[in-house]
Amino acid sequence: MESTAGTVSTPTGNESNPAEPTGVWLRLPCCVHSVHPVRIVRNDDGVLVISAPTEPHADWVRRPAAGTTVLLGWSDDQGSTMLECRVMPEQHMRDTWAMEVLGSADFAQRRKHRRVATDATAYLMDGASTQMITANILDISEGGMKCAFTDYVPSDRGVPMRFAVRLDGTVLVVLATMQWADRTSPVEVRAGFSFIEMHDATVTRVRAHVIKQLDQSLSN
Repeated sequence: MESTAGTVSTPTGNESNPAEPTGVWLRLPCCVHSVHPVRIVRNDDGVLVISAPTEPHADWVRRPAAGTTVLLGWSDDQGSTMLECRVMPEQHMRDTWAMEVLGSADFAQRRKHRRVATDATAYLMDGASTQMITANILDISEGGMKCAFTDYVPSDRGVPMRFAVRLDGTVLVVLATMQWADRTSPVEVRAGFSFIEMHDATVTRVRAHVIKQLDQSLSN
């Protein structure tokens, strides 16, 4: 049964862990009291392509009308992390849906941000160096990131620094302060940063990346 465009599907019951298995799920208007397990096929500049949900139905669930807002989330024994998404017009095969990420759906969220391993890249936009400073991001969360620098030692602890972070086909500009630094080899220094003054749109993109990385971890 198709839903009306613009209808938001909201959690019911225990929002912190709404009776879904570990992994990514989609909450649709057709099933008020349950969710549909899905997988993330790819994340491309704010558009998540997911596997078409089947469970708990015997066949693929009918795609909601374009423009319908739904909830996409990840749940495990630590709670749930959610994104508000909008169903995009059908552009893919029957077994996949495209969802535009709208917001971070900040209700009943865990207070401690999930941290995931990643292979993203950060470019330091501030500092005295005249050369481009590039860092490999080792892990990231909505609250911060751990970076590895080569032949560069960040020294301004507590001073806000701007980074351009390349994540899932887009570049996010974030403001962060260094919390710690540790030399791990003669040429490598690792440092932890906390994000500050994050815009809602930036938080949403980081959360989408975190959910995608969590989903991929199930296959590893």
